[in-house]
Amino acid sequence: SCTVSGVGRTWVELSGDGSRLVLGASLASTTGVVAVYDYDVIGDVWVKNDAFDITVRDLFTYHTGYNVKISLDGRVVAFSKLVSASDSTGSVDVFVENGGVWSRRGDTIVKGGHPFEGNASLLNVPTERFGVELDMNGDGTVVACAAAQTDVTGSGWLQVYEYDIDNNVWITRGDVRDATDIDINYGSSLAISRDGTVLTYTRGTAVVTSDTASVWG
Repeated sequence: SCTVSGVGRTWVELSGDGSRLVLGASLASTTGVVAVYDYDVIGDVWVKNDAFDITVRDLFTYHTGYNVKISLDGRVVAFSKLVSASDSTGSVDVFVENGGVWSRRGDTIVKGGHPFEGNASLLNVPTERFGVELDMNGDGTVVACAAAQTDVTGSGWLQVYEYDIDNNVWITRGDVRDATDIDINYGSSLAISRDGTVLTYTRGTAVVTSDTASVWG
């Protein structure tokens, strides 16, 4: 087994063959924790991937690991984090492993704007929570991020990003899905298909939309 002590929301995701997992524990420390473990068949134990830990540990801020995702082959890991206890502006980082070395895939994904407007009683935070809702396609080249409950009316939004390998950046795919006065659950859950062409998300009830000419219908 692998254990991270602490309280709060904890995420765990497995690679396609079950030999690698990523664990996010957003309140395991003052910053939160994201860790990768590899299964040792001979010893029948999970071993922490120290190379990943060394690469990402200095990036931990607050509620790091609130959400985590791993690609089917286990070589790409994405995780979200917030700025601080008083600033819930969020971001998403994606890392890829090549030859045992982990490096950032593209720039840090950040969505500005859409502040928390009004009474913050729903979240006890003043601004958005980008990336709290997160999913990734099978090869780690498409990431869907959402922020539900970003104001007291229950509005939310989501955006899909695609990795541009030539320029090593993340670019938006299609239109931002915005909602105003729709439902408290808008964007509170989402999923993207393995090939990155079909997205489903909550908007009162689930809506599935396919990617046609890079515009989410």
